Amino acid sequence: MRNILKSFKNHKRATIFLTLGLWIGTSLLTFTLSYINSLESKSKISGVKDKDYSTFKWANNAKLAYLEKNILVLSRDSYIDLRTSIYIDENRCDIHGIGFYDEKIYTPNTSGKFFSKDPINEDTNVAIIGKNLSNKIYKENNKSFITINNTPYEVIGVSKESYYLNSILLPMKSFFNITKNDPIMDFSWMVISPSLSLSTIKSTLGISNSPKELFIDLKNNDVYDLNTVFLMFTSIITLLVASINIVNFISIWIEERKKEIAIRKAVGGTNLLIRRMIFTEIVVLNLIALSLSFLTITIINSVINKLMILDFYMILSFKTIIISALASILLSIITALPSYKKATNIQPSIILKEE
Repeated sequence: MRNILKSFKNHKRATIFLTLGLWIGTSLLTFTLSYINSLESKSKISGVKDKDYSTFKWANNAKLAYLEKNILVLSRDSYIDLRTSIYIDENRCDIHGIGFYDEKIYTPNTSGKFFSKDPINEDTNVAIIGKNLSNKIYKENNKSFITINNTPYEVIGVSKESYYLNSILLPMKSFFNITKNDPIMDFSWMVISPSLSLSTIKSTLGISNSPKELFIDLKNNDVYDLNTVFLMFTSIITLLVASINIVNFISIWIEERKKEIAIRKAVGGTNLLIRRMIFTEIVVLNLIALSLSFLTITIINSVINKLMILDFYMILSFKTIIISALASILLSIITALPSYKKATNIQPSIILKEE
């Protein structure tokens, strides 16, 4: 390690440029993967199997009150989550109406309390909030409250679900009091039920005869698929551009070290030893670039979430970190191959004679 640090110190400019190239490439890839992963989490709750939930929108101008009775009937056999957007202190967030009778169907990961089946079906001013809205809480009489439309709601818990990080959850009847006059098209629906198919859900809600073009299945959304394909295509282009830059930076890095490599070969250094030296130093630089890129994306995601720039919460998952790390290391090894050949072709007699 001491020799590696000494080598970096003797070739500061080339080392800085190479680290910069690795950092930019890794950061772009990590952000793209983080965006895709966050977009997936927007319409899915962790711990729920794909076959056990449906999520959709219905493009209808009728008021939500039109479906109130049907929604309450549906909640007897399922966990219903209706979502729309509101503003709290001029900041947009999601508000969810939660309805269920059977607590065993699904209970989100929450610190504090979650709704029991009694207040969930009553007009009760209690709420559960996402972590990102903790700064909206105020205290009165040793209780926590959040204000919605000038009405205080007691905060009984904080959801740990990424799906709810920028959200306020209300019992369904309390939710109706706020939103029943809003058009149905403004709401996203999620229904969790191992026993109910999407067609049964539509039948219970009384929307089976609705034209197909007015019903949007968010679980199988072509727009989302196109976005994902586009982002993956962007990731590939980013990797190609980053690869070209890294090849150039490594080439400069090797060029500046011709004399050092020539001396090593002159005193008995083999091509294998030279390759190992280059490989080790590139891996070390790559790990430094990875650390910087993860820190960068964490800061960027934090700013995006704090300013609520997107309508979903940006997350940097362990899966994204692993994929980015493996891709970055593989990229640096592959792009270094031309430099390995260049370094092993260095002739000490010619280089040292020029010096």
